[in-house]
Amino acid sequence: MINQVTLVGRLTKDPQMRYTADGKAVLNVTLAVNRQFKNQGGDYEADFVLCTMWKRAAENTAKYCNKGSVLGVVGRIQTRNYDNETGKKVYVTEVVAEQVKFLDGRPVQQQPFPAKPQTQTVPQEQRPAQQPQQRSSEVDQTLPVF
Repeated sequence: MINQVTLVGRLTKDPQMRYTADGKAVLNVTLAVNRQFKNQGGDYEADFVLCTMWKRAAENTAKYCNKGSVLGVVGRIQTRNYDNETGKKVYVTEVVAEQVKFLDGRPVQQQPFPAKPQTQTVPQEQRPAQQPQQRSSEVDQTLPVF
């Protein structure tokens, strides 16, 4: 049997990380996933899908994503149940994430490289005269030749 789900959607609120009693990171988020067709009013609707992430995926999502972030999630459908405060049995259907991709671009404040230094243009008449390069028939022995 195959039980695999692929979703692309936006987080509906900021992720709130929590930990199990034995210290495993767990994160429950809701993804707003747009439908591919319009309703009778001509508007696109969205489905709100509960997703559960564990361990590293949960930690990274909580650290790097916030409300409105676009995520790609690959996982499996799981149904569980529990008894609420009144004793009524509650069923929950969710996607348990096996892979999570952050599909937004990198945030502006997190640049991978330092900014380029500012350079000044020197007018042509103030530039030093360049000496013509001399060519040698010898091959530089310090560089590998391919």
